Amino acid sequence: MGTLTKLRFICKMMWELLQITILRTNSKIRETHTFRNFFSHRTHIIL
Repeated sequence: MGTLTKLRFICKMMWELLQITILRTNSKIRETHTFRNFFSHRTHIIL
């Protein structure tokens, strides 16, 4: 019983870590995308 509880706890921790990583990655992608759009828009105006 103790081992199962420990295993469940580890799984929960891993899952939360994964979620955090996914969220961070998504926000980084969004920032890059926004910057790229802004940059291309600026370039459009200059041209």
